[in-house]
Amino acid sequence: MIVKQLSGIGTRQVNEDSVGYTVNEGMFCGIVCDGLGGHAAGEVASRIVRNSILADFSDNPTIDENSIGQYIWNAQKKLVKEKYDNPVMKDMMTTVSLIVTDGAHILVGHVGDTRILLYGKKALLFRSKDHSIIQRMVENNEITETESLHHPDRNKLTRVIGMNWEIDMFEIKKFSIHQNEIDYAVLCSDGFWENFDEVELGKALYSSKDYGKLLNKIELRIAKSKYFGDNYSALLIAFE
Repeated sequence: MIVKQLSGIGTRQVNEDSVGYTVNEGMFCGIVCDGLGGHAAGEVASRIVRNSILADFSDNPTIDENSIGQYIWNAQKKLVKEKYDNPVMKDMMTTVSLIVTDGAHILVGHVGDTRILLYGKKALLFRSKDHSIIQRMVENNEITETESLHHPDRNKLTRVIGMNWEIDMFEIKKFSIHQNEIDYAVLCSDGFWENFDEVELGKALYSSKDYGKLLNKIELRIAKSKYFGDNYSALLIAFE
C-alpha cells in the first residue's frame, strides 16, 4: 500500500483543511477534514476532529463499523465542548471523511462534502454523497452534476461535525478490496474535487505509478483553474 497526501492554502489566508493518517497493528486510518467558521475557527475545528479520530484509532485499531461510528461521535463531542468552552469559536464546524483498512476490507465514513472516491477496474466504483443542498438538488433533477460543481449554493451543507446532533449524522460503508477489485482510494476536500474531474483523476491514476509526481501535477492544474481559490486537500491510497 502506498500513501500520498496533498494540501494547499489556495488564495485564502489560512488553510482550514486537515489531513492525516496513522498505521497500527497492521491497519491503516486516513482522514481529510475541511473546517468552516471563519477567523481561523475552521482550522481549529478540522484539527480537533482529525486528531481525535486518529488518537481513537491508535488506542483501538479496528475495522468494526460501530467502533468507527464511535470515533466520529467522540470527535463530535470534543468539538462541541470546545465551542462551549470558547465562545469566540462558537461557529466552528468541519466536514470529515475517513478510511480504515486492514488490507482485505475497507471502511469509509463521512459527514459533509469532503468526498471519498474508490477506483477499480480502471473506473470509478464509488463516490460518497455530499451532505449538501446542492446534492439534494441533483437528486431531484433540478440541476445537473456539472452545474452543481460551481453553483452559488454549493457550500451550503446539511450535515457537519459541530452542529447539534440527536442521531447519527454520518454514513459508513464497507467494501472488500479483492471482491470489488479496488485499486485506489482518494479522500478530497471540495477545493480539490471542484477543480479536478473525478473521471480524469481515475485516468491519471491508472497512467502513472509515481503518485507523488501525479499529485504535484494535479496541484499545478488546480492552481491554473479559473475557480482556484479555496483550500484543497487530498489523501491518496494505492492498494498494491
